[in-house]
Amino acid sequence: MNENLLKRMELLRDELSDSKNSISDIMRRAYIIGKQIGEQNFVDWLHKELKGYDQKSDVPEYRVIHGQLYGTDEAGNGHLTIVRNLENSNVFSSQSINFPISHIENIVKDTNPGQNININLNDSLVDILRETKPGSIDFYIKYPRAIIKSILDQISLRLLEFIIDLIEKYPTLSNGDDSDEIQELVEKEAKKLANNPTYITANTINLNVSQYSSIVESMLNQQGIDPKKYEELILLINESEKNNKSDSKKSIPQKLSDYLNRNKEWLSDSVIRSVISFFSGSAL
Repeated sequence: MNENLLKRMELLRDELSDSKNSISDIMRRAYIIGKQIGEQNFVDWLHKELKGYDQKSDVPEYRVIHGQLYGTDEAGNGHLTIVRNLENSNVFSSQSINFPISHIENIVKDTNPGQNININLNDSLVDILRETKPGSIDFYIKYPRAIIKSILDQISLRLLEFIIDLIEKYPTLSNGDDSDEIQELVEKEAKKLANNPTYITANTINLNVSQYSSIVESMLNQQGIDPKKYEELILLINESEKNNKSDSKKSIPQKLSDYLNRNKEWLSDSVIRSVISFFSGSAL
């Protein structure tokens, strides 16, 4: 059992109560925990919020907002635009906001309370409007800042509810495996790896990605590294597919390799060698 995961989840719960904290940062850390304990629905939702929604049909209702349609003339002057005699005319004053949550945070951060936020209409709708509004060159929807911020508020509330449910569901959170042997191995291997840059065992190589990420996280904790500094590494490990091929072209996933190269300044040899060995499937 890993009570450290429970403490981390409780910390995220507490951080959500402070509006100064970045929701996207909290979501990334929650994503790591969700992967480790196998809560796939939670992980899928976090992934879409962090990466953005690819399909309009996937966008949840709390991301569909309504505002006022404006058009701009050749001089760049904006004017309120009323759409009549067009089927489904309401689509010209509402949008499904599919941006990553970090982009929404930046939009809100860069505007003051009481200001409006303009979001361009998609190209297909612009083409339709240009035929019916010949004096207008471009179109956008104007939203009060409070409406955009309400998306963040609803995401934050849903995240909080998820976290509280998980804390109640798992009085002591595990790494997706109830075996005390796994946790013992995690702690044992982390200590050995921290003390020996070239050490890696067959047991470590044979762990799944979620279990291995716990070893790396434990090792970095032992080295006194700030969790916010290495959260991207843990995220990349959890998102990477382990190479189990028997051919001679075994290699570490490119994104993970790039991360290790960018952060050699503070990552220890033990961490770098361990990650390379784990994902290439052979001890260094």
